[in-house]
Amino acid sequence: MSTPVRANPFGGYLARAFAGASAPDDMLEAARTGGAGEARTLFTLGLAMMRDGLIIIVLLPSVAIWNYVVLPLMMLTDPTLFPMNLGIFQWSTT
Repeated sequence: MSTPVRANPFGGYLARAFAGASAPDDMLEAARTGGAGEARTLFTLGLAMMRDGLIIIVLLPSVAIWNYVVLPLMMLTDPTLFPMNLGIFQWSTT
């Protein structure tokens, strides 16, 4: 049984690796030379370049949480054997 977590360590690693690969140093240097501050560089360039990686970081845990519900629902036939998260789901939908 897994417990809910607020931060996904793989998501942190993926964000760091994706940021290092997607934001070239030349473009950051050009933004600084053009007079953009660190905050503006982050929000206008950094987040725009990292959009795909951020979407993946959001989707991977969402798919994992969804699988905690769907897999037991497909595999188990007896409702008394359902795990608690599936029992709460069925209780709230009926």
